[in-house]
Amino acid sequence: MAVGTSLGSPVDSTWRGAAGLAADVRYYGEWMRERAFERIGHLYPKHNGETVIAWLWARTVISPNPAVNAPVPLVRSFVLSKKKGRECWAKPVIEGTTVRFEVTKGLPPSDADGTMGRKFGGGRCTISGEPISWEYVRAEGKAGRMGTMLMAIVTQGNRGRSYYSPEPWHTATAAQAEAIDYFKPSGKMPLKHRNFQPPVYGMYEFGDLFTPRQLTALTTFSDLVHEARELATQDALDAGLADDDVPLREGGRGARAYGEAVSVYLAFAVDRAADYSSSMCIWDNGGGAVKKTFMRQAIPMVWSYAESNLFGTRGIPWSAHLEWICKNLIFFPIDSQNGVTIQADAQSLTPIIKLYPPPRKINAFARFTA
Repeated sequence: MAVGTSLGSPVDSTWRGAAGLAADVRYYGEWMRERAFERIGHLYPKHNGETVIAWLWARTVISPNPAVNAPVPLVRSFVLSKKKGRECWAKPVIEGTTVRFEVTKGLPPSDADGTMGRKFGGGRCTISGEPISWEYVRAEGKAGRMGTMLMAIVTQGNRGRSYYSPEPWHTATAAQAEAIDYFKPSGKMPLKHRNFQPPVYGMYEFGDLFTPRQLTALTTFSDLVHEARELATQDALDAGLADDDVPLREGGRGARAYGEAVSVYLAFAVDRAADYSSSMCIWDNGGGAVKKTFMRQAIPMVWSYAESNLFGTRGIPWSAHLEWICKNLIFFPIDSQNGVTIQADAQSLTPIIKLYPPPRKINAFARFTA
């Protein structure tokens, strides 16, 4: 059954399986995007009339050289794009004791690509060229003195990806989110674990992995999941579903359960958006895309990170996360068996497989198009 879509278009009688539910999840997800943009769209401006895909930032520390005493960027690589014919890099421009970036065609000299890494034994001051030890960077991070600096702006133009030099007003726009009342996760990360590096640099809680603008966006979309649930429930009532007030967890099949079901998948989309919306996301300069936080079972320290535009049309916007969930809904195998959860020794799975054999293979596409 499709409830929400009937408000804007007629119900498709050819829907099979969970296709109707997927259509409703998409409908309410798009409604969420519109409401979110009304609330925080001003934090995600265009650039030169083009939609921004991502903002690329570099972390900074005050140079240990007292003659400089100014923020300097910590970057593993200044390369923005390796795509043939569209190579470019963020060139550091030094003006006295300040550093700014300027997008430049081509690739940087091999001896000028980055200021952070093992080859430096830590970092290197962009202005004086003097080394910055790992110990110094960690101490600055733990003291709360690690900052950020905008390196480049990536947009979707008529000819594909375009890279622009930073503009001060983009930095100022992002800073406006600091004054917004957003939710910040408070869970602590392991302090002594080689797979969790941020705490070594003063980022002790999971909430520290996000920028204020990212937290504002995720809080906004999370709040809208609840609003979408109420809207879907009312639409379901208007469409004739039972007003039995039985929740989904108790096997409900009425309006309340349907609204809750829709909200579950919308929450999955927010969860996926969070994976692509932290300051631990890197920019893939080969493919021109934002890489998610959990590319592996670890959270390594990221020095230059990519901040996605959830209101974009390309890259990894909200619509991409929503569509991912909807496609899974449509093609995920459905059978009459109930799900089961068990706890067992991973070294002896044979009894478990005998007790709960894997389901037979199903051609989901054929089933939904029959």
